[in-house]
Amino acid sequence: MSLQSIPNTQREFDRTAILLHATDSVAVIKDWVKAGDELVKGSFSLRAAQDIGPGHKIAVREIAADAPVRKYGHVIGFALDRIAPGQHVHTHNLVKKRLCRDRLRAMLGP
Repeated sequence: MSLQSIPNTQREFDRTAILLHATDSVAVIKDWVKAGDELVKGSFSLRAAQDIGPGHKIAVREIAADAPVRKYGHVIGFALDRIAPGQHVHTHNLVKKRLCRDRLRAMLGP
């Protein structure tokens, strides 16, 4: 059965994804998510923008262009362009940059 043949569904967030740290901007998908699926936890709702496979990341909040992307509570890269909630986050929209002292100060504040 292909993902296209499965209707969009509302799914429990915790059964479908893992948010590793409260400050993370991405969650890790545990099971295939189809574009249009809604992941729900209490009053939080997130609609997948694309099909996303297990082990890949989904944005749980908006990430501005050039803003840090956080996973495990740490910066894992920077957004190439704006990333909307529900979008797949991977090498096509995430770039690694050297974390120099000035960039860290700008991100963390004084």
